[in-house]
Amino acid sequence: MNIHLLSDLHLSVHPFDPPQTDADLVVIAGDLGRPEQAMAWARQLGKTTVFVAGNHKFYGSDLTTTFERLHAAAQGSLVQILERQTWAHQGVRFLGCTLWSDHRLFEGEARAQARQRAQSMIADFPRIAKTPGGATLTPDDAQAEFDHAVAWLDTQFALSLS
Repeated sequence: MNIHLLSDLHLSVHPFDPPQTDADLVVIAGDLGRPEQAMAWARQLGKTTVFVAGNHKFYGSDLTTTFERLHAAAQGSLVQILERQTWAHQGVRFLGCTLWSDHRLFEGEARAQARQRAQSMIADFPRIAKTPGGATLTPDDAQAEFDHAVAWLDTQFALSLS
């Protein structure tokens, strides 16, 4: 199977037309654009596509609503949205989930300082809500999302392909 990988294209900053490809499958891993813009662009590929959201996809929204918007925009298309989900194509199992920041590089006070810096310096936190109408995402929330995603991946990797 030939796979065309696209990642972190940030179409809202640098727009361009979808590439022509002879690949059997396109994988979009990471930031493409806002949900509706991203799905409209991905649909233009005219190829079976696996889509995994990046962190910027959630700006101006929340985790739940963003995935609802992505699924609605992809409905009836060749695009498969994966968030802690598996999808099989031509005998290959694809696993997809957004991996948020892991803030465990340091221990103790150094970790606390790193999280404080992240809270004040990384644009994700003031721009993404954890739940609809809820508080904004925090480094602790991102860590919890990361931990859930990695645990899910570990479980999936342990499963038999049969």
